[in-house]
Amino acid sequence: MLKIAGLGNNTVDKYVNQGMMYPGGNAVNVAVLARRYRLETSYVGWLGNDVYGQLILNSLEEEGVDTTYTHVKEDVNNYTVIYHSDGDRKFGNSRQGASSKFKPNSSDMEFLSKHNLIHTSYYSRMEPYLDKLSKLGSIISFDFTDEYTAEYIDKNIQYVDIGTFSISDKKIDDIKSFMEKLYSKGPKIVICTEGISGSYLYDGRFYFQPIVEAEIIDTLGAGDGFIARFLVEYLKKTTIKDALKRAAISAAEVCQYHGAFNRGTPIPS
Repeated sequence: MLKIAGLGNNTVDKYVNQGMMYPGGNAVNVAVLARRYRLETSYVGWLGNDVYGQLILNSLEEEGVDTTYTHVKEDVNNYTVIYHSDGDRKFGNSRQGASSKFKPNSSDMEFLSKHNLIHTSYYSRMEPYLDKLSKLGSIISFDFTDEYTAEYIDKNIQYVDIGTFSISDKKIDDIKSFMEKLYSKGPKIVICTEGISGSYLYDGRFYFQPIVEAEIIDTLGAGDGFIARFLVEYLKKTTIKDALKRAAISAAEVCQYHGAFNRGTPIPS
């Protein structure tokens, strides 16, 4: 049975204007959304033992994600404050907690090796473990987000099979040449997302996927929805063209509710 692991970061997104909070974090979002797309998934990482960590743990379990190696620590959980004004989203303060201190041990690694694919990201801080992860026999998916630098890419991309890059705020004159250069550094697939301008994929061939129009309620997690659906379809050996189309549909669906996968609850006073 095909199985995906989300590895590393988690956070709670506090929508202060609403007085609501939502479970999230790239690794958690991909694990939950890939599960909704009918693959077996796990989340491996650390949670705090407070109300925020409990929200994430409850959500993972209710969504059917394997939490065998979701470790609850004597610590606070990460959260991020988010403000909304006239439809725009602005990030406020963040609290760093258990998730930011996560260090996978040998048992975690053994468990991860039983998955067909492991997904992690820039925010998971797993760079020191990428070499070891790349030797487990699983496909490694890594979201470089929009935080990458040339030096960061050169140091880490060699361990990655599927690399995703956000280029919405980057000045890239020739996207195809940019992706060809990334591809030459080792990954089998390079994906670049450009917000409302669509997405691109390069695997030796160049593909473009426009966005799917939708009523936008909240764009948080749309990129994770795209990634999760693409990874599911890739493991199922769907054609690249169809996998991109379904990923765009899933990204649009995520935009139609609050939070990366909803499950909001009032912020505790």
